[in-house]
Amino acid sequence: MSNLKDFQPPGYVAWQAVQTASFTASAGRGYPINTTGGAVTVTLPAAASRGDTIEFSDYGNKFKNNNVTLNLNGLKFQGAS
Repeated sequence: MSNLKDFQPPGYVAWQAVQTASFTASAGRGYPINTTGGAVTVTLPAAASRGDTIEFSDYGNKFKNNNVTLNLNGLKFQGAS
């Protein structure tokens, strides 16, 4: 019998604490990003697998004032480099 508490449906992300400074993201996680204090750079993981999911949320609705920049770390984003 499987342990249902460990089941993660496809596309599931584990939401992390609010990010206020630049950081490296991990697959399978979601990040609320607060740019009230300034721009934030998110570095994607060095390796990726097809279907990896990382989600971002505009915590505080400030992306329009202070940008979030994606550092692709040599990877493709949605098929483009």
